[in-house]
Amino acid sequence: MPTRSLLIAFGLITLFIFLFRTPLTERGLDTMVLYAGNFIMFVVTLVSAWFHYKGAASKNPNAFVRSVYGGNMIKLFSVMIAVMVYVLTIHSVSKFSIIACLLFYVIYTVIEVRAAMKTIKGSGK
Repeated sequence: MPTRSLLIAFGLITLFIFLFRTPLTERGLDTMVLYAGNFIMFVVTLVSAWFHYKGAASKNPNAFVRSVYGGNMIKLFSVMIAVMVYVLTIHSVSKFSIIACLLFYVIYTVIEVRAAMKTIKGSGK
């Protein structure tokens, strides 16, 4: 599992938000949304990576494909639900913060896919 890579990405993104919170706020980004989005993406990517790992360990080659689709569906729906909750509960929505969180989605997905490809190459499927 790409736990180390995910922890490094989580730490670096959190550190970036912390160090540049004033310039980010001045540009219209809500740092609390960025922190929450980073945390949600980290946790959901860990769950999705666990699905990939279990799928790669299975003897059935189709199990890996199902685990990839299942992990991506979980991640996609989790992000959609988080955005909907944010939009429906907060009256002044920061669109730039949502876009930044979508960038987090891309970063975590790249890390997850790279680790999944290494796992599947190592298993010989």
